[in-house]
Amino acid sequence: MMNPSKTYVAIGGIRCPSCGAGEIRPGAFDVDVGAATQGCTCLSCGATWRDCYELVGFDQLEVPVPDRELLTQLDDVVAQRDLAIGLLEQVAPLALARFHAEWSRPPRPQAT
Repeated sequence: MMNPSKTYVAIGGIRCPSCGAGEIRPGAFDVDVGAATQGCTCLSCGATWRDCYELVGFDQLEVPVPDRELLTQLDDVVAQRDLAIGLLEQVAPLALARFHAEWSRPPRPQAT
């Protein structure tokens, strides 16, 4: 005699493992890493049980191709950033020199 659980799996879980009726109400899934269970109820005899599932692999993997327009926009942002950094490197020494020149002068006398 075959194991009742193996018989249930062999027929695809479409019949009650207790009475053999096909009137099964599936319940909510309880998902865990690599496995899941689902409560079931037979509407004919009232038996309850859990279907047990395990991760056996995956299929239909689709990896999105980067959007060319988005990549172009990203290249533009990087180019603008590089331009801004270049300008800052040119202007910063001048601004720093001016700052030091202004602050190294003696204070102006206040009018009375």
